[in-house]
Amino acid sequence: MKKCFCLIVALLCFSLSVTAAPLTRIKGKIVDAGTNKPLDFADVLLFKKGDDNPVFHALPDMDGSFGIADVKNGEYSLMIRLVGYDLFTRQNIVLASSSEIVDLGTIPMKPLEVGLAEVEVVAQKKQVIYKLDKKVIEASSNMLASGGTAVDILENTPSIRVDAEGEVSFRGSTGFMVYVDGKPSVFSGTQALEQIPSGHIENIEIITTPSARHDTGGDVGIINIITKKHAQHGFSGMVNLTGSTFLSRGVDFLLTQQNKSSRWYFGGGWTDRLRKSDFDQEKTTIVADTATTSHSNGPRESNNFNYSLKAGWMYTLPHTTFNADLEGGYGGRTRTGDLDYTEERVVGSQPFANGDYYSRDDYDLHETYYQGSVGFDHKFNDKGHQLTGSFYLKYGGNAMEYFQSDLFNKKNEREQGHRAWEDEHRWTVRGNMDYIYPYSKTGHIEAGYQYFSYLEDGDYSMQFWSPEKQEFYWRDDIYNTFYFQHGINSIYAIVGDSYKSFDFQAGVRGEHTHRVLRSSIPGKDREYNKFEFFPSVHLGYTFPKDHKLMASYSRRITRPELFLWNLILPIAIIIRQKSVIRISVRNISTLSNLIIRRISVSIRFPLRFSIVAGKIRSSVCAFLMKRV
Repeated sequence: MKKCFCLIVALLCFSLSVTAAPLTRIKGKIVDAGTNKPLDFADVLLFKKGDDNPVFHALPDMDGSFGIADVKNGEYSLMIRLVGYDLFTRQNIVLASSSEIVDLGTIPMKPLEVGLAEVEVVAQKKQVIYKLDKKVIEASSNMLASGGTAVDILENTPSIRVDAEGEVSFRGSTGFMVYVDGKPSVFSGTQALEQIPSGHIENIEIITTPSARHDTGGDVGIINIITKKHAQHGFSGMVNLTGSTFLSRGVDFLLTQQNKSSRWYFGGGWTDRLRKSDFDQEKTTIVADTATTSHSNGPRESNNFNYSLKAGWMYTLPHTTFNADLEGGYGGRTRTGDLDYTEERVVGSQPFANGDYYSRDDYDLHETYYQGSVGFDHKFNDKGHQLTGSFYLKYGGNAMEYFQSDLFNKKNEREQGHRAWEDEHRWTVRGNMDYIYPYSKTGHIEAGYQYFSYLEDGDYSMQFWSPEKQEFYWRDDIYNTFYFQHGINSIYAIVGDSYKSFDFQAGVRGEHTHRVLRSSIPGKDREYNKFEFFPSVHLGYTFPKDHKLMASYSRRITRPELFLWNLILPIAIIIRQKSVIRISVRNISTLSNLIIRRISVSIRFPLRFSIVAGKIRSSVCAFLMKRV
């Protein structure tokens, strides 16, 4: 009887146990997508629709299988997470019947592209990445340039040279263009590079032979600064302080707030980059049958300064990103020189005049600027099919360029001197629409429209020293007001593809240029209209062990800027004792463009050794820089 009672109790307990066990509503098995091995340390989280807190948390068994039970009917979403793997999510899981089981089957988890094996201490990010139409300088990990500017990052880059006064030359020329995130810089040349703190730079693109996608200006290429945009979720910030023994100083900061779909930033900088140098120059100027050889030598001091604030906002949808950026500031450059200056004048082979002077120069270029841009980027899919557009506007107010040059005899008495003022207001407008269509896994077609307009309105005046009256006097015949507008409408098309070890890209760009100069001096108005084609070709072949051979061709153009157009006005004057030489309109090509057909061939080895062959051009107006 007792045994029978125990048996009944055991059966009853078993029955209750079976009845109390919850029914599995959702099940599946987790495996590694590469090895197909089960994963048993993942977190399986179930969320009810509209709720951010999980209603169920499970861990898989040793074989990777898991089950979720004791959940009510409704609509759910599932998330599986594991360190070193991409997140797995499944939406719209509907439980409608208490007897229904949703079987998710085998769930492959994809390892992250950057796994633990990529975080070895001995690994380093490539400092230079060579692409078919450009090379990319990785700047964010450059410790040598920390606290500096873009110039410090580029200083040790092949084809870039920085002289004692901080002037940057690219392939032996200063005729390069500077862009920031694909947009023109507020300043130009070295001054533009020195205004960008290295802490704000992610990468620098050096485009030696620009394709049809890019502007045709800049005889030696384009330097494009890519600024940092990625930030951790939430609020983050950075501050950099710089200084030098020459009392250069600067501070810059960047604050960002990254939310789920939007990001804003606010930043600014205050920079005074002071430089001291020993200047030594010998030059010969030939006018008609008279040759003047001069030698200048002595100390120079300069300051490239910029004080600015900037802010921006970006909003991201599943396939489209919108952005807006604003910046305002005051910047420029000053330079002073106290030099020993000697000259000898020769007619034919007979010297007839010598001079021994002190030369004191003062140069000041400054501008208050405001600029803004808006843009969008729409991705049709994740294969590179996209449409982008942007609009950029900049105003430069109270822009002033001042130059002073005086010659003193050895008794410290001024014998010659002049001052020049150019007061301007400047507007720059840019707009573009670019389309990329990938027609295969390796090939794509690009096409787009770009608009550029530059407007400058101002006046030019000069004073000269009168040795008789011992005072400066205005030259009314030189004073003039001017209006200058330069507009370009461009369309382009590019096709690029790869086949095994070969890469190629070919394109053509069509540009219509319209330039207008209006002057208060009678007979000096000018107008220019022309449509031109600019082809480009890039070829590449990759050898074993990452050796690469690249060749490219690009047709470029150097258009005269306003200071060159001013040569048609009687303001470009060289003083030699008491003689004044005017540059005649007949002696220069007033409205013509300098066409440069650049062919570049480079061979890349893992040692980052490059050989570049190209035409190098020096400025024909270099002799005017000191005395005009």
